[in-house]
Formats: sequence, structure tokens, C-alpha cells
Amino acid sequence: MHTTDGGITWDAQGPDYYSGTGGYNNLITDIQQIDSLNVVGIGWHGLIFRTFNGGKNWEKQDCHTLKNLSQVHFSDPLVGILVCYDSAIYTTTNGGKDWNAEPVSIFSSYGLSQCHSFGNGKFSVVARGRGPIYTTSDNWKTVDSSSIFVDTSKDNFPWFYFTHCVFGGDDTIIAAGYYTLNGADGAIVRSTDKGQHWEEPVVIKDAPSGIEAITPMTGNTMLATGNDHLIISTDRGESWNRDTILLDTNYRIVYCTGLVWARSQPLAIFSNGAIYTPNVIFRGTSLKSLVNKENRENINVSIFPNPATDAVHIITPLQSLQICLYDVLGRVVRRGITDNDGRINFDIRGLPFGIYTVLSEHQGMEMLGKFMIGR
Repeated sequence: MHTTDGGITWDAQGPDYYSGTGGYNNLITDIQQIDSLNVVGIGWHGLIFRTFNGGKNWEKQDCHTLKNLSQVHFSDPLVGILVCYDSAIYTTTNGGKDWNAEPVSIFSSYGLSQCHSFGNGKFSVVARGRGPIYTTSDNWKTVDSSSIFVDTSKDNFPWFYFTHCVFGGDDTIIAAGYYTLNGADGAIVRSTDKGQHWEEPVVIKDAPSGIEAITPMTGNTMLATGNDHLIISTDRGESWNRDTILLDTNYRIVYCTGLVWARSQPLAIFSNGAIYTPNVIFRGTSLKSLVNKENRENINVSIFPNPATDAVHIITPLQSLQICLYDVLGRVVRRGITDNDGRINFDIRGLPFGIYTVLSEHQGMEMLGKFMIGR
């Protein structure tokens, strides 16, 4: 599927390829949009396909294997890497026209889950489970490794299982997955020194099916999810809270299969796990279009406490001013009017954790500030 308007409308595209083992039994497991023209996808039984013109034409490539492919990543339209579930590694320097098996032996009990191309001969691959991350800076002539994601001396060590990582432009790496002691809670662990040391893993009860998807580190704000609730970080993965997004639908959601930022707005794809049942796409909307920038005035406003738990108090210099609280999808969750002293109090019990925006209807919509509901 292809969109040119941030997910508002979608058009079906190819490819429709036979599996290498015969029949249409391929499963697409990963896709990367390298830039506006170049997109690559992989799947089961050695399936790899590519477009160089934004999806007008797709071509099937050959990486000389019928193994199930786990992930692919390009640092530019020509240089890329892909990994298999059984730890095999393939690289290309000509956009996938030729894929070369790397003669490097990396043992992983659960295979390799992810890979990353940084360019200039530098690549990383991630061992599924608890790491480590293996890195080369000279096209696999030599290989270094990070430490594993969890301290083996801790009692909770065997209950963590990580399936994927995201890499920042600096030394920050975040691994996400499961904590399986009491079912399958979400788990996130972070390193700020290229994986040499890892912070204490965070167990997230608000992601009861584990973390299935996480947005790239393109800024301080990140989203992650595993089921019908999103969790949000505004400090580059250091802390996480439940986001305000609630998927108000009768669709039976089982897990999230994809989560990205599309034009600075969240875009998530969910599945109910049933065969032949369509998936569903949720698209977030921005509050920027609601705010009247031309009439915005500097209004001295106090919003407290922040973070808030049961109530939030807002003080303005204007009386009879209509105040609205919006969640991250641009929906009004509370509305009221300031009293003769310019004050208003909102009962926020029952609202999900996350970041909320305070707007006033004063000569048009004006943003007064933001606050967080959290612990």
C-alpha cells in the first residue's frame, strides 16, 4: 500500500510474487522507505523486492537463499544489509542487484532480529533475545560486540526477551520486547554509550502483550506499542508513560505490526490476528491546524501541577475565557470557562496517562501550554 498524504488515502501497489518454494506463501516481514523514490521489502523464503521510482515499478531481487529474512536496512539507496532468522548476513553496494553472503560466524540461540547500515563499511546486527549487538567498521573484516542487554546476575534476567532495536544518530540505542514473568508485559532497555553499558530495563504494564513496534529516534519524542494503547517518551526513551491515544473502535486488536511518524504525526497498523481479516490503520492528527497563529497573544498562564494526577489548575489573567484540554489526537477531553479571577480547575481522573495541550478560544484558538498526566 502507498500513500502520498500522510496516510489519509492509500493506493494498492505490487509486488505479487510467487514464493521461492512455490505458491503464494510468502509473508512480508519488513519494509524500508529509504527515500521518496527508493523502497525495499523482504519476507519469507528469500523474498526481496525493490522499487527505484516510488512504487511505479517493482522488481524482485535475489539474495541466493530460501531462508526466512528478518530485517533489511539501507543507509543510502545503494548500500544495504539484511539478516536471516538463522544468523546469516548479506550486504549489497549496488542497491540490491547483487547480494553477498558475509563469511562471518555469529552464534545466536534465537538468530538475528535486526540490522543497521551506517555507511562507509559500518554495519550492526542484533542477536534476538538479549543481545548482544555485533558491529563492524571495515565491512566485516573485524567484528566488535556490545554487552548483553540484561545483567545476568539479576534474578529477573531470564524473563527478558528483546526482539528489536532502534539506533539514534548519537550513541543511544534502545531495545524493546517482552518481560515474561507474569504473562507478557512490555520491556524497554536503553544504552547511551553504543551498547557498552545498559540501563536497568523498564517493565511496562501498559503494554501487556509486549512491545511489538517502536518509532525511530528522530527526536526526543518516541512512541511504542504492542496492543491497543500507545506509550510515549518525551526524553529520548529515558522514561515512558501511557499516551492519550485510545483506539475507539469495535475492531478486535491483537497486536501492532507497524508504527511510524508520517509528516510528524503517528501512523500505526494493527492486526486482529485472524486469517483473511483486514488490518486497520490509525492515523494521528496534529493540533497545529487548530491554532490561530495570527491572533495569538502572549497570555501569562499558570498550569499546575505538572505532572498531574487527579486535577489540573489553570490561572489566566482573563475571566469568562473558554479553556479546552486536547489529547494528542486533537480531541477535546475537557472544556470549561474561567471564573471572575481567571481560574479554572479540571477533574482529570479517568484520563489516560500522556501529554495534553491547553487551548483557549480567545480571538481564535490559542495554545496556552501543555501538561502531563502521569505518576
